[in-house]
Amino acid sequence: MYLDLYQVALTADRHDYYQSLHPHGTVLRGSAPLPEFGECWYVIGYDEALAILRSDQFLHDRGTIYGTAPLSSFSGSARQFWESMTEWPLFLDPPQHTEKRLALSHFFREQSVQPLEQSIEQECNDLLDSALTQDEFDLMWLFAYPLTLRVICRVIGITPPEIGWFKRLMTEFANAMDFHVGSYDYSPALRAMDELRDFLSGEIRQARKDTLTASLAAAGMPEKDRIDLLIQLLFAGQETAADAIGNLMLMMHQQRGIWHQVRADHRLADSVCRESQRYNTSLQFTGIRTAAKDITLADTTFSRGDSVVIATAACNLDPRRFEQPLEFNPFRKNSGPELTFGHGIHYCLGVHLARMELRLALKTLVNRLPDSWRVDDVCMRRNLVFHGPTRLCISTS
Repeated sequence: MYLDLYQVALTADRHDYYQSLHPHGTVLRGSAPLPEFGECWYVIGYDEALAILRSDQFLHDRGTIYGTAPLSSFSGSARQFWESMTEWPLFLDPPQHTEKRLALSHFFREQSVQPLEQSIEQECNDLLDSALTQDEFDLMWLFAYPLTLRVICRVIGITPPEIGWFKRLMTEFANAMDFHVGSYDYSPALRAMDELRDFLSGEIRQARKDTLTASLAAAGMPEKDRIDLLIQLLFAGQETAADAIGNLMLMMHQQRGIWHQVRADHRLADSVCRESQRYNTSLQFTGIRTAAKDITLADTTFSRGDSVVIATAACNLDPRRFEQPLEFNPFRKNSGPELTFGHGIHYCLGVHLARMELRLALKTLVNRLPDSWRVDDVCMRRNLVFHGPTRLCISTS
């Protein structure tokens, strides 16, 4: 069986396509995720994905393995864009990854984000106060996008930019970070990067004390490195978190029985959110790793230099791990979406913040929306890697 990215892109319901793959194994050969790469191994088995994420034999830096300069196969705007991306901790290997993650970790620990709960809940209510003055409103633009942007800006200690401008830049980033089976013009993403760097350059000069931004400066980190880190935090903290809210509300539109159960008992919100992140994960695929040596896993031998991608969404539907994986069941055994947030050294830094935001968003929406609410219109991202609605119009009349 061959995993064809063309087929994934054309399939209306990816759940069915991913399920069709599982009888054929846990690791499948597939089409190149980018033109600069050859054919790739796609990991669709949950346990096999965990093993790779825990291993130090699957690296992000291909140059280390091939003995060439990083990104030597890229050219033009593609090379410029991915050179900037390789500075993100998400795409780094130790020891560089360890150093940058340690610089951030204090601000994203559970005990560090817990004091934000009351202010996040207030943000949820303030945004709904405005949205609910309309009989129909776009949940993404009037709630999910501004909420997640305000929260991540509060954590890192900068002023939230205007949402329309910011979302335009984030859309260019998400499109550029998608898998491209053909050539792609990265120039708009590079311009977006320059715009965001200019904005952040001004913000870091007036960062408040005791914030993440000020902490990076106090530690002596060069300005360029600080800005690169803040860009990743803004992207990850806003884009995937907002997508998670949209995906959750699409499920609640279909699962009214569960919606009413949460309304009756808010303690169920956490398990409902976790199941939503398993069932409809915002991040469908991980970044591309390269096997550092010949290694056998699940009856598949990866040769040194082979490209490997974990199909997170398919792993979260693995019937070997989840009984009846296409059933939305927040009360299932093993409901935790471990692979939604990665695993190992690249485990999502903002996992505690993301879970809190989603849980508080659900609780607030359950409390504030009338029983008659419905989804009147929805438009999903046209993106293989990032998954969520770009428009989600909710009617309350």
